[in-house]
Amino acid sequence: WWFEWWENKVVFTGNYITGKPDGDITYYDRNSNEIGRYTIKDGTGMSLTFHANKKPSSRQRLYKGIEDGIYQELTPRGRVVVEGNYRGGAKHGAWKEWLADGTLLLEQNWKRGKLDGSVKKYVDGKVAMETTYVDGKVEGPFVETRNGKPAVTGQFAADLRTGTWTHYDTDGVVILAANYKAGVLDGSWRQLVGGVVLEGQMASGRRTGTWTRTDKA
Repeated sequence: WWFEWWENKVVFTGNYITGKPDGDITYYDRNSNEIGRYTIKDGTGMSLTFHANKKPSSRQRLYKGIEDGIYQELTPRGRVVVEGNYRGGAKHGAWKEWLADGTLLLEQNWKRGKLDGSVKKYVDGKVAMETTYVDGKVEGPFVETRNGKPAVTGQFAADLRTGTWTHYDTDGVVILAANYKAGVLDGSWRQLVGGVVLEGQMASGRRTGTWTRTDKA
């Protein structure tokens, strides 16, 4: 048997055989009142945790003691806020996250424990960042938006910034255009700050050559 305590009060009991849950699993609140119970056989079945109101706080399918199948996190009112799947103990397939009111926060794709495919982050239900992963590394275009307009655009190659990266202000005006090579600033740099334009060249992350500052006049 396995027991867990909080301030000398039992909050969890369960039976394990050769490292796998087997039999009744029970959760208690800090006053030792039972808030949830489930049964699992030889490490296979649906594993649960519970909120204080006895509603499930998470659901996890196990197969022979290993995460395999659906995973969910839920609010005390029963709304799913995280959902995805495992395969052989690793994240695999589509994963999503929401706020408690159902507003979408995140979409990811996983392959055998590594991000692989589209990744999108949301603000107020709208896409705020979008990129792509290949075998756990960012690859290809990157776009960050603000109020529906581009805020940052660029490109990744094997998890490193490459090519021209552009930053925009809230009106969509370019305020910085910088070039990268293998994740290091290398090439032209042009920045607009307070009406002043700063221009020059970067080499291996350092300024080089002639730089100019041009004001409105």
